Amino acid sequence: MVLYREGKTSQAEPLLRSVAATEGDRIEIAVALHIVGRIEARQRKLPAAEAKLRRSVAIGERIANDHHRAQVLHTLGQLIGRDRQRSGEAENLLRQSLELLRRLADTSGQAQVLHTLGQLIGRDRQRSDEAESLLRQSLDTERRLADTAGQAQVLHTLGQLIGRDRQRSDEAENLLRQSLNFRGLADTAGQAKVLHTLGQLIGRDRQRSGEAENLLRQSLELLRRLADTSGQAQVLHTLGQLIGRDRQRSDEAENLLRQSLNFRGLADTAGQARVLYTLGQLIGRDRQRSGEAENLLRQSLAIGEQTSNKRHQAQILYSLGRLLESDVQDEALNLFQRSLALNRDIGDTFHAERLEKQIAILRRKI
Repeated sequence: MVLYREGKTSQAEPLLRSVAATEGDRIEIAVALHIVGRIEARQRKLPAAEAKLRRSVAIGERIANDHHRAQVLHTLGQLIGRDRQRSGEAENLLRQSLELLRRLADTSGQAQVLHTLGQLIGRDRQRSDEAESLLRQSLDTERRLADTAGQAQVLHTLGQLIGRDRQRSDEAENLLRQSLNFRGLADTAGQAKVLHTLGQLIGRDRQRSGEAENLLRQSLELLRRLADTSGQAQVLHTLGQLIGRDRQRSDEAENLLRQSLNFRGLADTAGQARVLYTLGQLIGRDRQRSGEAENLLRQSLAIGEQTSNKRHQAQILYSLGRLLESDVQDEALNLFQRSLALNRDIGDTFHAERLEKQIAILRRKI
């Protein structure tokens, strides 16, 4: 345990695994299971991580250690919440953790779980107000505790949530800049994340593209120093999207997107799908490269089908239809109809109505 607390994870891991494999109901076994579960979650060994975390919770319950249970329920909620199909289950686990922490009067723990709960619920745009309320409760608690690191994290999440509403962009920017001010010089990873989000937000205003690019390049430089390939992949993608808006810089944008794709590990299928989609759209602007663009979009679609991501599939099918509609109208019509069905299935009325109009126009041409 001491090695792990000192940050010597590689040295501590074999010892922790040995303890975690021990039978019995002792707190040291429960703690080892919790730590190994977190390590495996970072390694994307999700089923193994979940099994260890559930065993850790069970031991905590049997030995009546509510504080341990609350901590592991939080971790388990975070893990399960990665799967959007299990959001309800994740929310239930987090609410159990929050209730235990309230009984224990653990305000710091409550602030952390309220933050995670706000992040989870905020993925559902229909529940944005509820998510904002949870995040503000977390922020108020962190302020009372004078926890600047905690405030920085919640301000970042709150800025991301509020920034989805273009009418509140100024408010979101202010929150993100507050978050950046709270990040100490030692928190390079935190600075990089906020700079990325700030660059995305400001980049929506085409008059501020240069400022946005500068923020994204600052983020990228910090991530390079950290050798964080996953973070670099995300920022390279955003930078490619931003620069790609300028048709005079299409080659530069394509290079950035291909770098992003190269950084995506085989396990990051969702990330690969997003970059393939952006790359396909960029290349598809050049009619001489339509076949290459179609191939990239179909690769992205295949990943969306493998991961059962209906929203992504609907988006790709629409883009493929737009790419093909001037040359292969029957195929384009089929793609639009498939996209329409998926949008209806996920309740996206805005895109469904747009597709209905697109389909009606195309039918008149055929």
